[in-house]
Amino acid sequence: MTGTTPETSVVVVTYNSRDDIRSSLERLVSGHGIEVVVVDNDSSDDTQSLLRELKHEGLVDVLILSETNDGFARAVNRGIRASHGSDIFLLNPDAEIEGESLDRLREIARADPSIGIIAPLVESGPTVAVMAAGRQPTLWPLFTHFSGLARAFPRWHAMRGRHLYMKHHSAQVQEVEWVSGCALYVTQPARVAVGPLSERWFMYGEDIEFAHRVSRAGFRILVTPA
Repeated sequence: MTGTTPETSVVVVTYNSRDDIRSSLERLVSGHGIEVVVVDNDSSDDTQSLLRELKHEGLVDVLILSETNDGFARAVNRGIRASHGSDIFLLNPDAEIEGESLDRLREIARADPSIGIIAPLVESGPTVAVMAAGRQPTLWPLFTHFSGLARAFPRWHAMRGRHLYMKHHSAQVQEVEWVSGCALYVTQPARVAVGPLSERWFMYGEDIEFAHRVSRAGFRILVTPA
């Protein structure tokens, strides 16, 4: 995107992602007000040369090529600092979303100031029973998940576990306590309130901790199949 200030910055962290990144970025072209920021974590394949091509083609607006692999959260935060959009959408290089769907996430989020994070329904194939969202991994949600209570009583909110089940919860908007960082839209008010992702972990867990801080700041976290 050139010439105007973007509404949403899509931040993608790559590492040996040559086989996925072009398809992922091409799906975003149909969106509006989108800036694409890619941070490569010192890929050992030819991802970086492909990213240079994609930037030349206009599919990447801001390209950061790291000389070291500093982990997911640190790379995300670096990408956010280099971005220009009001809202941030984190997207894995092997995840794909149409630009129009990203526009829809923005519309929903901005229509309700109580929303801090909103995520699309992540489809991981027909064999995956759970959603990439659910309750924080405290003792009770872990117990209901691993004991089978969450599966046995999916309609009982108190029995919801670490993950929600695709079969029972994917047809309607769901308010949750965490969503995966593979496709996570965070609004500017929430981001300002809680700050960047924690860099305590090299990879995994930072999205759950970030969602926890967003909830504690008084914002809602939603998953929408729309």
